Amino acid sequence: MTATSRRSARRRPGPRAVLAAAGLAALLAVAAVDSAHAIPPQSAPWCANMGGGWGFDCSYFTFDQCMATARGLGNSCSPNPNALVPQRTKANKRARYYIDEWGRRVRIR
Repeated sequence: MTATSRRSARRRPGPRAVLAAAGLAALLAVAAVDSAHAIPPQSAPWCANMGGGWGFDCSYFTFDQCMATARGLGNSCSPNPNALVPQRTKANKRARYYIDEWGRRVRIR
């Protein structure tokens, strides 16, 4: 082996390669975090009628957001029949009590 071939075998990656690898790692980390909390498409509570054979765009979380798009197109908004409705849990249905003058728990109905 010559001296030049030994040097080329031990070559370190250049700054561009290191920067590209770091950028790719950061992009993959952000994509993994974002996709974990992403909502399914077309599951928001409001749909804008896009008109002209384009169908509906159900990606609006408030009526005002929907109407801002629909007014620009000369169309209207309607509730999304396929919207994801949050399910009630037992914590939401928890019974309420107060303590009466004898120290007993009394349920409020």
